[in-house]
Amino acid sequence: MMKPKPTLSLLALLVHLLLSGCGGPPKPAETPLPGEVNPPTTPQEDLARGMRAMQQGNYESAIEAYQRAIQKDERNVEAWLHLGEAYELSGNPEEAVAQYKKVLELDPTHLEAYHALGRLYERFENYGAAAMVYGRALEQYPEKRELYYKTATAMLEAGSLHGAESVSREALERDPDDARALLLLGKALLAQGKLDGARNAFEAVVARDPLQTEAYTLLGVVFMRMGKIEDAQVNLAKALDLNPDLAAAHYNLALAIRGQRHRLPEALQHLEKAVALEPDDPDIREELARTYFEMGMYDEAANEMKRVIHDDPENPERYLFLAKIYEQMNEVGASIQALSKATQLLGRD
Repeated sequence: MMKPKPTLSLLALLVHLLLSGCGGPPKPAETPLPGEVNPPTTPQEDLARGMRAMQQGNYESAIEAYQRAIQKDERNVEAWLHLGEAYELSGNPEEAVAQYKKVLELDPTHLEAYHALGRLYERFENYGAAAMVYGRALEQYPEKRELYYKTATAMLEAGSLHGAESVSREALERDPDDARALLLLGKALLAQGKLDGARNAFEAVVARDPLQTEAYTLLGVVFMRMGKIEDAQVNLAKALDLNPDLAAAHYNLALAIRGQRHRLPEALQHLEKAVALEPDDPDIREELARTYFEMGMYDEAANEMKRVIHDDPENPERYLFLAKIYEQMNEVGASIQALSKATQLLGRD
């Protein structure tokens, strides 16, 4: 016996149920509402987000991302390092120092952190601390030539002359032909007044690198201190032949020839060039003022000394010289005022 076929109304009802129930099209996913908690991220994902923010120059977002990574993993060295970089680039170097120190606390062999921390101490002109940082790095990496240079340079700036000499000699033990180490050794010896040793070091530099203008300039300084003025002039002139824009060479050559009165105009030209190259150097400006004075150009001398004193108002010798200039100009009141200021500063000392 055949089964009866469903009626049309029953078919319509079945179609309606299929379309409106589980057989219908899927509903779109709901968009998270503002303020909903984001799904948790791993420290590596936070690091990646921080790096992307750094590339975009969004340092505040980078700092937040690195801090989240650290909250999840306090021993994440790379997160601490990048956090320091973000603080440094955002203009907060003091906070960067703390992060780099944390890196080295977690990993005392982290070379990049040593370089970053030393660089910041140099920026703060805390050369003693910079020398200590580079010295610690050198203990970890005695094969890294650059660390010898950085350590010796920071020691020179900090006034640790024996230390700078020692580190330079260590570098030369590894490579006797290292011209940069020889240059640093010469600087350390010159600063200690060891003129023969400094001369030997600088001459060894130019023998290895005939284009080393700084070595020629410093040889000129050594020869001046030895009283060998002609040799000084030869080396300073050589430095300027190689590079006419060396303020130190112009300055020292002027000092070498200023003792010959007929060469005062030539000395003046060198000092004016040096000032143009290094306008903020008070020593060069003072020598320019003294040369003006010796040539009878008192107005120019007074103007230069006033500029020098404006930048360095605590030097009594400069007030004394200004008083002498005013005396030659018959400006008695100004001379007395400068003398009074010099006396005040000397009394304070």
